[in-house]
Amino acid sequence: MSLLVAALCHDVGHDGFNNKYHVVTQSDRYLMYGDTNVQESYHVAETLKLLNMNEYDFVCQTLTPLQCQLFKKRIIECIIHTDMASMKELRNKFGDHMAAFNIENGHNSEHLIDSSSPKAIEESKQLVSSAILHACDISTSLRDFDVSA
Repeated sequence: MSLLVAALCHDVGHDGFNNKYHVVTQSDRYLMYGDTNVQESYHVAETLKLLNMNEYDFVCQTLTPLQCQLFKKRIIECIIHTDMASMKELRNKFGDHMAAFNIENGHNSEHLIDSSSPKAIEESKQLVSSAILHACDISTSLRDFDVSA
């Protein structure tokens, strides 16, 4: 569910400019969020504002506080990782994870989520979720024009 919410909200309130523009012009977003993940930090903040409104809180009302915290953490991490500046790091972490479990061409895919410990489970779920959302976010350029337009 957190991945779906992150996918729906990863560009909420996008103003059409990139992070570099905000840094160079020292825009209000830059002043609010600093020079790292400017847009993504804004998208996270707007998403959390919405989720904190009773009429839009469709999940945390049914979760324990710890589950709600994890739900929001996953959303935050997924949205932050849509920043192109983090692509290389995310790709390398995901590649290292795939190599560590010899996941290739559909083989060993049952190890995509590392079940060696509760911490490893959560970390691998976050890594996979972030990689999926980032891949979806940049995939438009790979689609036929009539599909991506």
